[in-house]
Amino acid sequence: MCCATSAAFVGNLNYLSPSRHHASLGVSIHRVAKRTHGTTPWQPSQLNFTHGVASGDPSEDSVILWTRAAPTNDNDASNVTVSGYVPLYDHSTEEYVMSSNAPVCVDWKIATSESLKHVIDSGTAYTSSDVDYTVKIIFSRINSSISSGAETPFNYDQWDGYQANRNRTFHALYNNKIGNNIFLAGDSHASWVSDLIWLDEHPYDPVTGNGSVGVEFAGSAVSSPSPAGQNVTLAEAQIGSEYFVATNTELQWQDFYYRGYYELSISHERVDAAYFGVPSTKIRSGAEISLANFTVLAGANKLHRENGAAAAGGVVEAGSLKGGKVVPRKVLFDTETDEWHSY
Repeated sequence: MCCATSAAFVGNLNYLSPSRHHASLGVSIHRVAKRTHGTTPWQPSQLNFTHGVASGDPSEDSVILWTRAAPTNDNDASNVTVSGYVPLYDHSTEEYVMSSNAPVCVDWKIATSESLKHVIDSGTAYTSSDVDYTVKIIFSRINSSISSGAETPFNYDQWDGYQANRNRTFHALYNNKIGNNIFLAGDSHASWVSDLIWLDEHPYDPVTGNGSVGVEFAGSAVSSPSPAGQNVTLAEAQIGSEYFVATNTELQWQDFYYRGYYELSISHERVDAAYFGVPSTKIRSGAEISLANFTVLAGANKLHRENGAAAAGGVVEAGSLKGGKVVPRKVLFDTETDEWHSY
């Protein structure tokens, strides 16, 4: 267990409230982070795993892992009975918890063998005296696709954070043969277009789209930075997009680079989705670039394929298209002047 600084307090469930209905029972992560140093003075050899590693709440797709990595062998909390309004988690109550400004950073890995040669998930989380140097994380394999690889742990703000809800949704759609499903998503600051499938539960052919129960369109941010980085280059973003499309069976197109939006044209016969990107967010401009176009035919429950790919013509301007081509035309349209320009 090392002291890398890329961890996050939110990666440790012990800082959260034990009750979904009483958020105040949790630790104020903002206050913990404010008083702590970015690095820890402790070397790995100075930390003790006083309670080993335990697991609990197992399900078909997930399990909670728990451990304690402390610079001491004893618990930091005294035996004084806690009373009143959650004083144990009040950072000013040092009679119960001696606050420390040096967090412990714990790296965890899960593999298919004791040698840890084939790692299937990993992550990093902080712990501190506020939670008696304990660590609790959730390991989940709800989807055979790779989302962000072994470097990204369970994410509460995406599909993997709502396993039961997602499974109930898929169960209702498949079992009741509900069709013409279009899911709209956002908040990832990137563009995504996927067939909607329940991996490992129903067969799916990514080439034809057969087996899909619908389509998901996700839009980028208009001005917020890319999740790949504020100053990511087009070439760097392209590499990321190619990786995601290659490792996610259902993902048909993805783009990290362009800020922008998408439009839907809906009729009884079809849904057309047009994705647009802006060449720059540094200056105010009406210029936009046509990035990709997609079609969902009524009753098809999948993206319409052309020339072996899910995008119109089998071609997109940027990102990565499964089975298709990326051909930059380097042409933009000025929505204020109705003029076309090269870039």
